Amino acid sequence: MEGVVTWANRLLLALLLAVLAWHFALRVQLIADHRVDLGGAEINVVYGAQKVLLGRPLYEDPEQPPFDVMQYTPAYYTLLAGLADLSGVPPTDTCGLFRINRIMALVLNLITCALVYALCGAVGGLRQISIAVALFAFALFTEHFYGRGDSLYAMLFVAALLVHARGMEQHRRRALFLTALLSVLCVLAKQTGVLVIGIIVLDLLLRRAWREAWFFVVSLAVLAFPLLLAIAASGSGPHFLNNTVQGLANGISPSMFSEFRDLATYKYYAPFHAILLVLVARGIASGDRMDRFLALAGGLSLVFGLLAGLKSGSNLNYLFEAHLLALILATRSLRGPSGWPHMGMLLFMLLFARHRSVLLQRRTDAVETERHAAAHRADLAVHHALLNELELKPQDKVLITYRGHLELLLNGQGLVAQKDVVSWSVREVFDLSAFVRMMDEGEVRYVIGESPHDTLRFRGHEWYPVRTVLETEGRFVQQLPAAAP
Repeated sequence: MEGVVTWANRLLLALLLAVLAWHFALRVQLIADHRVDLGGAEINVVYGAQKVLLGRPLYEDPEQPPFDVMQYTPAYYTLLAGLADLSGVPPTDTCGLFRINRIMALVLNLITCALVYALCGAVGGLRQISIAVALFAFALFTEHFYGRGDSLYAMLFVAALLVHARGMEQHRRRALFLTALLSVLCVLAKQTGVLVIGIIVLDLLLRRAWREAWFFVVSLAVLAFPLLLAIAASGSGPHFLNNTVQGLANGISPSMFSEFRDLATYKYYAPFHAILLVLVARGIASGDRMDRFLALAGGLSLVFGLLAGLKSGSNLNYLFEAHLLALILATRSLRGPSGWPHMGMLLFMLLFARHRSVLLQRRTDAVETERHAAAHRADLAVHHALLNELELKPQDKVLITYRGHLELLLNGQGLVAQKDVVSWSVREVFDLSAFVRMMDEGEVRYVIGESPHDTLRFRGHEWYPVRTVLETEGRFVQQLPAAAP
């Protein structure tokens, strides 16, 4: 029977590898897709990288023209802009920027999987299960990790935990300093990087490692200070907090928790939460130093994700760390001979990976792909018409009522580009009275939409009558009453 179980586990591992190869192929296929959002408002990331390439401050006043909001800390935007510059991709090549963005995110995801394998080994996991969890981590990434700072954040998060786990017994200060560096970079990739700082600090305090805790906190301050000083001294400094703190304060909504009531989806996530609760309780009650560290990391990640998920527009991506740590805890607990528990874990990972791959495949539908390609062609056509037929000048401002490549082609000229920040908010995040005044006084030269309107409605305001001056490829360029000659 033992031999049968061993061979069954090998078969499940092979099937898992096959499903993840399919998942990887789908990710590669989406790199050249013309859509502007694989998940989590990806267009906003490319917009921010464009600003860097164009020499504009990354963070500007969200309540003044062009009223854009860069919600996340600067590392990913800067890295993407740097790679685009090295690759010779200009800011006007929007498709090229999306390709570089998705390739970069994919590479970061693969590096994260390699780090997960190393972390499983560092906590004592068996090689076969460690390989399976590392492979599975690739399917655990939601669409938010396909082209946003989440991909860089996840890599740094796992790297910080790995260095801390390996440094528990030796080279304490060297490991703590490196962990502090990775933690600071993690926060620079995304604000949720504060989670890994909290995990390390609490672990040291609960172990009463007072000197190590003090050294870690001082290292954080020493490493963060010059970076914060550089941001403060730059053109972005005055508005850094307006974007990265206030820009996320869009109110509370139960959107993420509503997914828990959808049994068709939640049945794939319930095992994570059950495993995590059981193993966290066991690790705290009777585990050794490593067990308690992993239990703390898993428990804190779950609480943090549930609280962060209260933010309007949130999704299950906020529980990525908790789900990953549930499997790492399980890897450490399954250190005995290969048997039925390993088979159950492999079977669950196989079913979950297939579920995620089926969802991903829907994004590669040929009809949907062509629709986005046609939208890109239409945006290029209307951009050409704006410049050559309507003689749009660099100083002219426009309002684009949909999300598409045109927002990027007119970066800095299109007003209120991050419309998701407005639409997903349960209250007004920023005062847009200056925008309304510009609309009223005719300072907005054109309104561009996917359909013509006699009356334009935006955030409780109306402008009438609106006159169409040009139509091309299903795009309508219109003028407001005060803007008409």
